[in-house]
Formats: sequence, structure tokens, C-alpha cells
Amino acid sequence: MSLQMLLWAVWGAVTLCFVGVMVWKSMSSLGGEHDIVVLDENEQEQAKEMQATIKKMERLTLMAKRFGLASLALLVINGAIVVYSAIREAYGSAVQY
Repeated sequence: MSLQMLLWAVWGAVTLCFVGVMVWKSMSSLGGEHDIVVLDENEQEQAKEMQATIKKMERLTLMAKRFGLASLALLVINGAIVVYSAIREAYGSAVQY
């Protein structure tokens, strides 16, 4: 297996993880209800649940950013390899040392 094929496989795996995290994040979204006003003791449990959900969403956001950046970096590296290979193939025989 060549380096380029290995990088494409890693890029596919990282991108799949990114999509999975984004789907997971959207499935457990808050629906835009980030602010809570606690009026009595009965709502304290709801406030605790909401705080736990907010922490989970922050963790998922961080994971999504990392996987997204890794996917982008691998895509750029793969693109650079493809361009370099094409230039080398097109002009490689013309350059003689």
C-alpha cells in the first residue's frame, strides 16, 4: 500500500468520525435553550440536568473541531501529494541534471 493510499484511508476514517460526532451532537442538541431561570426547588433537578447537557455539548463541540481540522489537514496533504505527482509526471522527463 502506498503512502498516498494510506493517507486517503486515514482521511476517510477521520472524516467518518467527524460526521459521526456532528450527528451525535445534533441528536443531543439543546434546541437553543441554553439559559435557565430556576424559580423553585423542584426545578433544581432540571437545572442540574441542563448543566450536564451543556458540558456534554461543549465536549462534543471540541471533538468536532479537532476531527474537522484533522480531516481538513489530511485533505490538504493529500491534495498537495496529487499536485506534486502530477507536476513531477508532466515535467519530470523535461528536467535533466
